[in-house]
Amino acid sequence: MSELKDRLDFAIRAATAAGKLTLRYFRSSDLTIEAKPDQTPVTRADKESEETLRSHLAKEFPHDTIVGEEFGNQSGSTDYTWYLDPIDGTKSFIRGIPLYGTMMGLQYKDEAVAGVIVFPALNELVYAAKNLGAWWSDQLDPVCPKRARVSNISRLSDAYLSTTSARSIQRTDKAQAYRKLSFTADVNRCYPDCYGHYLVATGRVEIMIDPFMNVWDNAPLQSIIQEAGGTFTDLQGNPTIHGSSAISTNGRLHNQVIEFLNT
Repeated sequence: MSELKDRLDFAIRAATAAGKLTLRYFRSSDLTIEAKPDQTPVTRADKESEETLRSHLAKEFPHDTIVGEEFGNQSGSTDYTWYLDPIDGTKSFIRGIPLYGTMMGLQYKDEAVAGVIVFPALNELVYAAKNLGAWWSDQLDPVCPKRARVSNISRLSDAYLSTTSARSIQRTDKAQAYRKLSFTADVNRCYPDCYGHYLVATGRVEIMIDPFMNVWDNAPLQSIIQEAGGTFTDLQGNPTIHGSSAISTNGRLHNQVIEFLNT
């Protein structure tokens, strides 16, 4: 337990440092934007933030494996793997929208065991580790942790539903099912990227659906959502960080959402 707690405390420090670095470029008039091979955008802030995370890991846990969005994989010799997403929500970042996050997820052997998301432009963070609970703070310096808990809403007609992009849903075979689900829920909003999952973990939204995800997007979310009392799976209902999609719910509604999307 102490080994996991040490890594969680480290991740909070490292993600906060890397997140604060992004603020040097946030809403900058001369931000340079490049296109990656998959045509998604990347900025200097993305790259420098991941370099900061890797630098911290090299000092404190040099033998752990690293999988990062911008600089690929670095093999290690321990049973721990770190997943790095220096800016989850680069499109929001580019537009000067403060709902992006710096993310670190930790896997032990085959199990996701910890996650940290820092929202530097909001001055907030959320974090969790297996059997240590989920916690959030509305300030970074100093952190004042409060228990993160999902809501207790049990009817879809009372639920807040979110997705990163309605357009992304339309690109999948779930478009019609999502439309039906959105009319069943009380409120349907688009809270982008990791911010929507954060809202689920803190009880402000009941359902967050992302149809296109990578492992560095998923890795922190599973621990945070589960330790907050919710459920995290892919769109087919598999509880994994290695799927290509994600659903976070307060748990009470999860089976209903999966049924909507897969019938």
